[in-house]
Amino acid sequence: MKRKIATTFLVLLALLPVLYAFKFKPQVEELTLKQAIDKGYIRCTFENNKGYSHYSQCLLAKITNTSNKLIALKIENGTQVNPDDSAYQNLIVTENLFVSLNPQENRALPIYAMCTEPHDRAPGSNHVTYTLNKDAQGVMKAVTELITSKHYQNSEGQQAVWCVASNTGLDNISGYDTVAVKNLQLCIAKLTGKKIPPPPAPDDYKRNYYAPTYVKKITVGGEFEFSFAKPRNILVGMFDKNNVLVRELYKKDGETPGAHKQKYEFDGSVYTDSYYYIRLIADGQTRLETKITM
Repeated sequence: MKRKIATTFLVLLALLPVLYAFKFKPQVEELTLKQAIDKGYIRCTFENNKGYSHYSQCLLAKITNTSNKLIALKIENGTQVNPDDSAYQNLIVTENLFVSLNPQENRALPIYAMCTEPHDRAPGSNHVTYTLNKDAQGVMKAVTELITSKHYQNSEGQQAVWCVASNTGLDNISGYDTVAVKNLQLCIAKLTGKKIPPPPAPDDYKRNYYAPTYVKKITVGGEFEFSFAKPRNILVGMFDKNNVLVRELYKKDGETPGAHKQKYEFDGSVYTDSYYYIRLIADGQTRLETKITM
């Protein structure tokens, strides 16, 4: 009998840490970002994610769980932030992000976002802070949902956001990804009644990225040399003085590892700003940059 009592005591003693952990396990609460902020459970600041183009993971959220709860946080596409410096563009989140935060935990989260004011500056190497604004609705929300579902985290998605924000024609959406162009145009046309433009002509340099018959009047270009240890999504982009992409010059997903040389060129009679920045971007992040003075 004594041995049985002793065995039972040892079993209960072994279970004490488990019972204690179960009893004092933090309460889990599922909330959107705004709900968590309004309840005072988290502290959140936003800034630009330096080195990332304005249609990739260009937004950085620094979040602290100030509560004693385990927070299951959702940051939804359509969430908008405004810069504290009005010279910069507002940003809109273009993904759904889910994150769990333990009590008192700090996290820095890179977030896919896009600009919504094409005539202002895009975030770049300068430090820019942002404040949470109201969520997008209507057509803009539908566009961010399409970008999220199809993963159009690219220049075509960015042009669609600008198209809605500035109420411009659907012919302003163009790029290498012609499927994305078509789907984004159809989405906006269905909701707004805007007319879908005809396919670009073979010599339409602005809209047809595969224009076979176009002859450049003033050829401007150069070459990047680069090397990676693993496959990367590579893009050579042309940016203006406001750090805004004006044209992609080369694009290849899954570029093989190793050393590469990649030429780029554009027509200087069409793009006539005083200077442009040409950037080699790998997986959304700028790796090489050169300035071309026209």
